[in-house]
Amino acid sequence: MTDCQKWFGTGRLSPLLQAICERRYNTSRAFIFPSETRFAGKLLQIKRFLSMREAIYELVTSEEYRRFEFENDVFAPRLQSSTVWDLMERTTTACGPILLLLRLADSNAATLSKVKGTVDYIKTLMKDGGEDTLEDQICVAFHNRAPELECDIANAAYVLDPQFIKQSRHADADVMASFWKIARSVLRMADDDTAWRRARQSIVSGLAKFRMQTAGFAFEDYDMANTCAFWGAAGCHSPALQRLAFALTSLPCSSGEAERNWQEVKQNLTKKRNRLSKEKLEKMVFVRRFTRLKRAIFVKSKDESGFSEWVQELLVKASADNTTGSKSSDEETDFMNFIESGEQGRINGKEPGKPIVRLTKLKKDNACKS
Repeated sequence: MTDCQKWFGTGRLSPLLQAICERRYNTSRAFIFPSETRFAGKLLQIKRFLSMREAIYELVTSEEYRRFEFENDVFAPRLQSSTVWDLMERTTTACGPILLLLRLADSNAATLSKVKGTVDYIKTLMKDGGEDTLEDQICVAFHNRAPELECDIANAAYVLDPQFIKQSRHADADVMASFWKIARSVLRMADDDTAWRRARQSIVSGLAKFRMQTAGFAFEDYDMANTCAFWGAAGCHSPALQRLAFALTSLPCSSGEAERNWQEVKQNLTKKRNRLSKEKLEKMVFVRRFTRLKRAIFVKSKDESGFSEWVQELLVKASADNTTGSKSSDEETDFMNFIESGEQGRINGKEPGKPIVRLTKLKKDNACKS
């Protein structure tokens, strides 16, 4: 696919393809070239390719394309058949739900409370047809690895997430056992401690009101994607439960964001700069990370929850009450051919329509100086 994109991105074909895209979609579109090791990037690459299907087909069948008389053109014949396109559509349909989970794990936002509800939702979409097709193999692989995503702290945070309250009301005994185990650890109390028994009684009372949406909780917004913001407003109804919520729901669900520091170290400590002292290297990594943080503040989107608009839409579908058995008519297309707004900009490190923050501006910032 990357070779195909490079072929259509050559100097002779790229202007023609862009003209067709602007005429057909009323906007310019470009291919995505993700890293070879990133699954999510590869899936987005396929989705972008599918979104340009009509334009690419129009290009390879146009008179302008035939006038070039290319030799050894292996792409045009394949793209005129439906085999390749069908395979890409099947891949996005089967792997698309996993992309939501990867986006949550790759974020430094407070996503720990979203993990279990999202995994349960993906399980309902990943169904094995028993025919050993590509989709069936992906479903089997996901269900085999799904237990590895379950842990006590994720289950405990899931109970306190207002967006998944409809599902957590019916949580099994294992989830609630995880909740009380983590609660006792967070409060640092023993089972036979009198203080723990009093705290447990207070938590039980607050948890019952929260889960049944009674008393003061009846007036709160349970559709908020930002769990910390919810408990910041609703915690006054149960201070004991708020203390637990702030400790659990404020955590990211992986160490992916923290491990990016090692990439910064690798980019600074090279073979030609192998004599950098530890102190100077730490300062250089701090400045690079702080610069990106300041840029994110400058170009901060309107979304205050820490999630992109696309992830919020999927979380709403994941947290919908499906206990009645009814399913939305567009459930099968939730993850198909959906190109997130600004995806190309995020890959390039530039948000579309947003000003790029220069280092000179950051140097004039007092916070940056400190």
